[in-house]
Amino acid sequence: MKKTRSTAFQSSPNIDPAKVPPVEAKQRVELIRVQMILDLGTVDPAKYPLPQTRLTLEFLRDYVHLRPRTNTISAIACIRNALAYATYTFFQNDAEKLEKELIKNPRPSEADDDMNCAVAYVRFFCEWLLDNCLDDMEFMVKNLDKSAIDRPRMVSSTKFVRTSYTEAVAILDEALKERQFENIVEWGIDLASDHES
Repeated sequence: MKKTRSTAFQSSPNIDPAKVPPVEAKQRVELIRVQMILDLGTVDPAKYPLPQTRLTLEFLRDYVHLRPRTNTISAIACIRNALAYATYTFFQNDAEKLEKELIKNPRPSEADDDMNCAVAYVRFFCEWLLDNCLDDMEFMVKNLDKSAIDRPRMVSSTKFVRTSYTEAVAILDEALKERQFENIVEWGIDLASDHES
């Protein structure tokens, strides 16, 4: 085959192989060698930018159509899908858990049951992640977060500490000496998200 010119990185080739009937095989055709390569032209880098380096997450924010083609987003999608199925599996095995989790205003008399269900749910999630998504989690450790496997392992194996509302307010009062919260801290108020950290 004669080479006419060098092909650029962002070019669009059409490759036409020689197709012959296979000898004693089940497929219809066999591709032997390339007969012709037609250069259809270059791809406009403004419309379809592909750097030769690895695509960063910041780059993918601007080009949404490229996200599914990356290993990072693929691993995240697999993990997310597995955890959605884990939720289904967890509540499928025990319908009482689902009923208690869906109550919007749990009764104080059922607080221990609700906390037990929440702890079991979080532990099940972490164990499911380690049992069913280990390849994707190893990818995360290698490329994004070094503790991606250690944290779920730690959460699934350690005891959850339970604190009463009064104890939580006292702890937050002590924390006020070191930092300021956006929302006030006093007994009787609902705790806000800035009180969690």
